[in-house]
Amino acid sequence: MGLSLEKVEYAASAQALLAVLSRYDALGLYPIVQEWCPGEGLGQMLNMHDGHATLTFQHRRLREWPPTGGVSSFCEAVHPTLHAVQMEKSEELLRSIGWQGPAMVEYRHDPASGRYRLMEINGRFWGSIPLAYHCGAHFAWEQVRIEALGQHAGPTARPWRNRRARYAIPDAKHLVAVLRDGSLPILRRIGFGLRFFADFLDPRVRYYVWSWRDPRPMLADLAGIRKRRS
Repeated sequence: MGLSLEKVEYAASAQALLAVLSRYDALGLYPIVQEWCPGEGLGQMLNMHDGHATLTFQHRRLREWPPTGGVSSFCEAVHPTLHAVQMEKSEELLRSIGWQGPAMVEYRHDPASGRYRLMEINGRFWGSIPLAYHCGAHFAWEQVRIEALGQHAGPTARPWRNRRARYAIPDAKHLVAVLRDGSLPILRRIGFGLRFFADFLDPRVRYYVWSWRDPRPMLADLAGIRKRRS
């Protein structure tokens, strides 16, 4: 139909929204329309067993790719004492649908108002799970020890360490997008670039794929990107 792929678009008014949707009239299929929610991404991760969370963890998104909203490219662990009431609601939500195993309940949290907006439930292992691993929340092992080895679930574990995690290639794309954004003041773009590279020196930062102990996943990731572009 000659329609270009647009993963995310924003409309500042009803007229702008109608103009965007009109492009799909000939196709007869329309994209999902969601209300804009201010704030930041908050992910609450739980492993459910017989209606009980045996392991919980949470993070907030610092950067995404694309910058307009997408996968988490840079995130940080959130202490379990924060958003504790909301974590209880996430557990109740998963209990009410009879969920068993790992899931991430994703919200848009507005610190100014304290309001949470439910975005989605990822009923699977999620992309940012390396941050949970580096903070001591081993969701894969939790599945193995309970479901495969039959070990007792025990009380809810809520591990936390003051760490961040970076998905290096998408995060680099985020940097390039910000630097090329002519609508942003030049000083803001320069400041963002300086903070971006300063994060490489932050001892709290770990990586989704890269590890000095096992560089092969990162090398395979780079080889896959090169192959897709060739």
